[in-house]
Amino acid sequence: MSNVLSIAAVTSTLRFLLTRALTCELPGPVGGAKVTTLRPDRLHDSTDTENGSAGINIYLYQIGDNHAHGRRDLPTRRADGSLAARPCATLDLHYLITCYGDDAKLESQRLLARTVTELARTPVLAAKLVRRALRAYGTAGSDLEFLADADLADAPEPVKLSPALLSLEELSKLWSVYFQASYLLSVAYVASVVVLEAPDMPSVALPVRHRELDVRSSPGPRLLSAEAADGTGRTLRLRGIDLHATRTVAQVGPARLAAEPAEQGTLVVAVEGHVPAGAHTVQVLHLDAPLPHRPEPVAAASNTVAALIRPHLRAVEVVDEDVRLRLSPPLWAGQQASVQLSCIAGACADRADQLLVLPLDAPEPGAAPRDVVNIARSAVPDGTWLVQVQVDGVVSVPQTVDGVYAAPALTLPPP
Repeated sequence: MSNVLSIAAVTSTLRFLLTRALTCELPGPVGGAKVTTLRPDRLHDSTDTENGSAGINIYLYQIGDNHAHGRRDLPTRRADGSLAARPCATLDLHYLITCYGDDAKLESQRLLARTVTELARTPVLAAKLVRRALRAYGTAGSDLEFLADADLADAPEPVKLSPALLSLEELSKLWSVYFQASYLLSVAYVASVVVLEAPDMPSVALPVRHRELDVRSSPGPRLLSAEAADGTGRTLRLRGIDLHATRTVAQVGPARLAAEPAEQGTLVVAVEGHVPAGAHTVQVLHLDAPLPHRPEPVAAASNTVAALIRPHLRAVEVVDEDVRLRLSPPLWAGQQASVQLSCIAGACADRADQLLVLPLDAPEPGAAPRDVVNIARSAVPDGTWLVQVQVDGVVSVPQTVDGVYAAPALTLPPP
């Protein structure tokens, strides 16, 4: 893993490598040649090939994701959002190396041959080479002194160089569209892989103090269904296989509740007041004897099934200028709730809109659950209304009177 200076460190190491190639004792040296890292279109402004200027230019024109090493750091976060591993990006660096000089003396071709030979001789940017390059260019007071903080040399996997074949069409687009400059003799290379690591530090779990191994012949409880015993979700009836044990509890949403055995393969759980209205997962847990460091050790756990905890209206009444609703279970912070009013008799029957939906305000974050909510009396027209409440997508079930849904009802004005 490397820090954010690694891309610049790779470019500087390539520059150091090709500068060394210019001084090698090979036939046909090009006098006065230098290695630069400019945009290729600026070479025509900063050089004059007709008057003997020659050199090699290195330009990073594309960065791509390395598919072989990509996503190897996943997952970087735990279920609660905390950092489990330092995020990293794995990159391939695409370089265009341009050689220029006096064409009459074939200087660009001689420089290209030295470039290709040196990169074939050094296809891997070893740690020793990287350190030499960073020391050479990262001197104090220079424009590249930041290279002294690069840690590419400490990366566990060295960067490898390989030639990249660009078609005539790709070269044409690079020079005519991207650079908008006249073509100069060039060759493409790929540097792979550069791993950039974020500076975030993951949290480390505390060491394990106790290790326990428990072998049981029973496969554990198996939960088949969780249904509301009374239709409202105030009491759940759990059906399954091997549900009952010496100490049996049910995990319903955020609450761990007592589970009482009923008939064979059935448990009854009272959830009223303990679990907020909405859709929740239900799981049966068998507990072992409490230990000093574990007050409720779980010996076996069933699969999870879904259950609806429906809101229930205990009372609807008019108090001064408000309509007061008494809810069970209470409304918790963060829940989305509304009251639905359906006209069943009276003056509202002549209205075009015989269905009203009014929002209910949930408690503020950190506040205690609230079992009483008010709506303004002025928001409800006169008439007799069937009242239902919806919490987190789950609607209360109305009661029937003579085979017709008619309760709980709100009559305005009050009799």
